[in-house]
Amino acid sequence: KATEEADAALAEARASHDNDALALALQAAGEAAHNERRHQLALKYFRELRSVTAVPYLAEEIMELQLLDRYDDAQTLLDAATGDSGGKKGSILPDLLFAQCKQHYNLGRLHEADEAAAVLIELGQVTGTTVHLIEGALMRATVALLRGECELAAQRLQPALRLADVDAINHPGLSFLSGWLITEQGDLDKGPRILSELLETSERTRSFWSWWPCYATVLFSIGLISGATHITERTIEFTEEAAQRNPDVATLNGLALNLRGRLTGDLSMMAESVKILQHSPRCILRAAGTEHYARQLLSIGERETAVSHLDAAWDLYDRMGAL
Repeated sequence: KATEEADAALAEARASHDNDALALALQAAGEAAHNERRHQLALKYFRELRSVTAVPYLAEEIMELQLLDRYDDAQTLLDAATGDSGGKKGSILPDLLFAQCKQHYNLGRLHEADEAAAVLIELGQVTGTTVHLIEGALMRATVALLRGECELAAQRLQPALRLADVDAINHPGLSFLSGWLITEQGDLDKGPRILSELLETSERTRSFWSWWPCYATVLFSIGLISGATHITERTIEFTEEAAQRNPDVATLNGLALNLRGRLTGDLSMMAESVKILQHSPRCILRAAGTEHYARQLLSIGERETAVSHLDAAWDLYDRMGAL
């Protein structure tokens, strides 16, 4: 429905030659395409939006480039934005700084992602923008969880939870991190239940946040260990849908194959996924794909090959600092 309305608004705006109307319609069309995981189409709309508004750098465009595995192009825009701000992180617009956080995180630079998120929180405090405080806290909690520091993750998440409670904000990222953290703390009932509710809500609202590719492996693994088949099945559904809509994106296609292979025990499918993921810039997904393929190899007695793949996964995790 949102897509239909955005398309109609865009057609009317083009016919009217009203630049303000065109900018608003392009923003709506871009958001709708993004939430449907039609990333090439979303990129097209956001690029046109940038030309219409004469805004030099658009965070939405950068994040679509990231979702299309085009990190070099994303970095070019981020570097230009940083250069124009005098090279100081605190001088960059918060939306662009969040895009830089995602760039660091997706490429496996956890230390840099953590630092940028801390600056994002400072900017949010200065400007009084709750969303940036929450996004920064979520990134810092994610890094802590990947480092195996559950207590630190809980500390970093608490201010965001309080803010959301005070301002009545229903942020899907908070639900995701809460469910993940509670599961890591050993509650295999409450944690998966939170994530299950999140997936149901995301389906109704078309919220994209809980569908970020790097979080799919977390959702799937929690679904497996807790026996929550609806979580594993729903995670596979949205990863396969994203792959179908973006056939040239190694990250999305390798991820979908890997999760389907894990569910069915299809070794050849998992082997193919590892080959595809080698072309993904996302370090953590390359590591996860290799790790779980190795686990399957171990289960059938292919120890030598399995150990080789486990070594490769270990090296990736270690390089990231995902302890």
